[in-house]
Amino acid sequence: MAALGKIRSKGVLLICIISLGLFAFIAEEAFRSCESSSNDARQQVGEVLGEKINVTEFQKLVDEYTEVIKMQQGQDNLNEDQLNQVKDMVWNTYVQT
Repeated sequence: MAALGKIRSKGVLLICIISLGLFAFIAEEAFRSCESSSNDARQQVGEVLGEKINVTEFQKLVDEYTEVIKMQQGQDNLNEDQLNQVKDMVWNTYVQT
């Protein structure tokens, strides 16, 4: 009973602490939703003639070019220099079109 009496006497303080916790939770979610819109800008590899190039699109094209070159050369894997050449080829196709 004594514990309930202490809780009742500190009721305003307890309500303030709970309210602050709820506010912090809601503010965090609002901050994350704003951050996700700026996350799109971080997902860009570059921009060519005003067209923004997304990293997933770029990587998809790199993977496609890599598969074509592996089939042409009859290899299972490409070394680092070859992969860099593939990335340069993909970038040049974006710039030229």
